[in-house]
Amino acid sequence: GIILGEDVRAETLARFAPARLYPRVSNPEAAFADAFKVTTAQHPDALRVVFQHRDQAAAREVLNALIGSYLQLRGPLIAAQTKTEPPPPQTDSKIMVLEIEDDIRAFLKANEIADFEREWTSAQSLERLLIGEILIAETQAKAVEAQIAALTAQRNQMPKSIEIFRENTSPQTLLDLQLQRQDMLSRYTPQSEAMKLIDKRIEQVETYLASNQSLSDIVREGPNPIYQSIEATLIQLEAEAVSLDSQITSFAAKRAPVTKRLETLTRLRPQWRALQDARRAASRTLDDVSAIQAIATPADRAVEVRRPVSVSQSNGAPSPLLLVGAVFIAALAGLMAGLIMALRQKGMAGPKRLREETGLPVIAAVARR
Repeated sequence: GIILGEDVRAETLARFAPARLYPRVSNPEAAFADAFKVTTAQHPDALRVVFQHRDQAAAREVLNALIGSYLQLRGPLIAAQTKTEPPPPQTDSKIMVLEIEDDIRAFLKANEIADFEREWTSAQSLERLLIGEILIAETQAKAVEAQIAALTAQRNQMPKSIEIFRENTSPQTLLDLQLQRQDMLSRYTPQSEAMKLIDKRIEQVETYLASNQSLSDIVREGPNPIYQSIEATLIQLEAEAVSLDSQITSFAAKRAPVTKRLETLTRLRPQWRALQDARRAASRTLDDVSAIQAIATPADRAVEVRRPVSVSQSNGAPSPLLLVGAVFIAALAGLMAGLIMALRQKGMAGPKRLREETGLPVIAAVARR
């Protein structure tokens, strides 16, 4: 940044003899630049400048000189910026935003729209749903019509009624009499009365059959079950076809107002997009004006020293508080070591301690091996 620019560093270094600051360095300018560090402070508009050097007095003097050079360089720029015309006020931009909001509200009210995007999405979804339902119903109706046509053709090719049985026993009676006569011949002669009687009956039946050849048998007929089954299926299919036609009509009636509303929204959509673009543009303009005014405020351009230059103890003599802490920790460690040794000791420390503890004379002491 400008606070560590080449001009500021050169002007600051010119106030000092390079040999004084870095007597043993071949390139004092590079060492001077590397000794500086700029970081952000707790305040968002403040910067923290650090200069590392072994000589505390020299470090303090260099920092003061650096800040003075920076303020001297920054001063004309601040004066030029404060003399410029202020940015345009926010009133015009706010009025523009409010006017566009009024136009949007009037647009929605005139077209009876509560939420344009939501109604647009809902109308599209509802129309797609109704179109799908109509297509499904039409497909089912076509399938039913095909079944009706096929069953109708099959029904027309078969009779409604069929023969159940025939009611005529004369031929069977004649056959039974002839069989009975054959059986009687094994027991009676042809001239016997029994044979004459059965021959007479056979003659009567033959005469009856011969005289009624034009008469047909009595035939009993009934409904054809297959025909009836087809008729019942056709009735069901025709009812289903009527129901599908009703569904198609109902869906089409529901779709008509939705389609009309969607056409209206489609026609109004370009105007709605233009209003939205105008609102976004006005909002961006208002934000830009606010940002420009915030940057151009003279109070924000001012430069001040919030905290005077202070010497850090990281590269100099140790802090007194650090020394006191070190002494306290060392004493505490010695005390703990003595207590541990006392607790681990077994027996008496010597003859004198034994005599003091027991009150008895100690004659001799034997060394521990």
